[in-house]
Amino acid sequence: VINLVTMSTLQQYTPMTTLEDLRNSGDDLEVRFSIEMTVPSRSAIDAPVVRNVLVADMFKLEARLNQVVIDRNRLTVTR
Repeated sequence: VINLVTMSTLQQYTPMTTLEDLRNSGDDLEVRFSIEMTVPSRSAIDAPVVRNVLVADMFKLEARLNQVVIDRNRLTVTR
């Protein structure tokens, strides 16, 4: 996730990624992380934009995790 964010179009906002929680959830692995960025107050960057950036590059993370499938419908980004 860290490389996914720092190498994305969000890199100019100096994102800092922190793993918050990692746990089994039935047959799935639930990963909670936070991203902190310095964004100008008049910027159009918001939670949906960050989510779209993550989804657009999700295949890179899946490839690094031995071709696991990440359910894009369960990806939640909040402010």
